[in-house]
Amino acid sequence: EEQNASYNWKVLKRYPAQPDSHLKTVSSYKVKSGDSLWKIAQKHNVKTINLVAVNKIANPDYLYPGQIIMISNM
Repeated sequence: EEQNASYNWKVLKRYPAQPDSHLKTVSSYKVKSGDSLWKIAQKHNVKTINLVAVNKIANPDYLYPGQIIMISNM
């Protein structure tokens, strides 16, 4: 529960699902032109909501090329 306290809950409340508990960062990904969180999640077989949570993203609709996204374990 303590780990969850640092999530950006204001953003996470926009989603119907909540992030999994016990998330860990297992790798990173450099955003390319045309990427979206959904595409990155699909590529790494993880949930989009978990990417939003572990990266504490303020605006999940805005990514920029070269941005580093941490990939979660779920």
